[in-house]
Amino acid sequence: MLLRACNVSVSELCARGASTAREFVQLGFDAIDLVDDRQLLRDLVVRFGGDAVASAFVASVSDAIMVAGAVSEDELKIPPNDLLRLCTRNARAATAVLEQLVLHWSVCEAANCGIRLASPFARIDWRLLRECNVYLPNVPGIAITTICNDLDTTGMPVAERARVGLLTISSVTGPAN
Repeated sequence: MLLRACNVSVSELCARGASTAREFVQLGFDAIDLVDDRQLLRDLVVRFGGDAVASAFVASVSDAIMVAGAVSEDELKIPPNDLLRLCTRNARAATAVLEQLVLHWSVCEAANCGIRLASPFARIDWRLLRECNVYLPNVPGIAITTICNDLDTTGMPVAERARVGLLTISSVTGPAN
């Protein structure tokens, strides 16, 4: 992108008339820019606020996958449910978002010397798994055990647990709830 290549700052673009986070998207900035350029992210959040930046830059399935588990997701404080809502009826995308969330969470937990951090899955609404057509055994690696241990399945019917794969996993990892 030409504006990034020219190293034009948020302040300079605002001085030239950019007055909202959405205008930065219209100028060609996108979610990958928030992931790749932490200074750009910080400047946008300071100027427009995290909510405005998140709603302007994280508006599609590819945006959700891009920021899931990235520092930008942390700084924008995007709840996992919001990322999954962008993946409705798209099991592959939702699985990618879940995988990225687990990878990021496990790295952060390791960096904190094994101190248990709040899992992103404790806040996920299980109904979103259904809406996204997620089958949990398809989520790679460490994610399976993490999701099963932390997902709040209160009120989740047995048939729904089977449909998303929790019953299959619980035979390996222990009870889902």
